[in-house]
Amino acid sequence: MKKPKWVERVNKAKEESKKTYKRFKTIEEILNDALKELEELTKETSRGSVVGSLVKIDDITEKPDYKKLSKDKGTNRIGDVLFIQFAREPGNPNKIHVAVVGAGCDVGASYKYTSGEILNAIGWEWYTERAYIIPLKNLGGGSRGGCGNEENYLRCRNGVEHYVGEYLINNNVPVLNYYQHWNVTEEAWKQMESRKFRTK
Repeated sequence: MKKPKWVERVNKAKEESKKTYKRFKTIEEILNDALKELEELTKETSRGSVVGSLVKIDDITEKPDYKKLSKDKGTNRIGDVLFIQFAREPGNPNKIHVAVVGAGCDVGASYKYTSGEILNAIGWEWYTERAYIIPLKNLGGGSRGGCGNEENYLRCRNGVEHYVGEYLINNNVPVLNYYQHWNVTEEAWKQMESRKFRTK
C-alpha cells in the first residue's frame, strides 16, 4: 500500500506528539492483550494459532540476536518478528511515545530512514533504552510479509503488523510514525475486521 505523502505523515506525528503518553507497563499490558486476541482470532486456521511473545530490549543501539530469538521462540523464519520502538521529546525526559510499529529485523536508532526522518522533522529523538520485539510462531505467508494463499490475513506478517499497530492506536497509545504499520487501506482493513480477517 502506498503510504500518505510526507507532509501528512509529519503533521500526523506532530498531532500524536501532543497526546498524553502511556507508561511502559500499560503498553506492555495492551500488547499482551493484543497477542491473546491474535491467538484467538487465528485458532481455527489449519496450522494452529499464531502465537506472539513480548521480548524487552534494553539497548537498541546493539543489534538484537534475531537468530537466537527465532530458535528460542520457535519461529518459522528469522524475520517473523514485529518491533515497537520509542522516542522522547528533548527537555521532557518523561514524555516517551511509541515511535513506530514495524516488522522484520530492523530495530535501530538511525535517522536516515523514514521513522528517524519523522523524528527529526518534529524535533524528537530516539529513546534507546527500551524497545519490544515480538517473535511470531506459526506464521505463514511469504518471506517478505505477504499473505499469498493464507486463509486468514493475521497468518501473515503484514497482517499482524497492521493489527498490533491499530490495537495500540485504538487503546489511545500515541504512535508518531502513525502510518508505517499500514499495509492495506483503512477501508480494506475495516472490511477484513468485519470478516474476522478470513480471506476465504
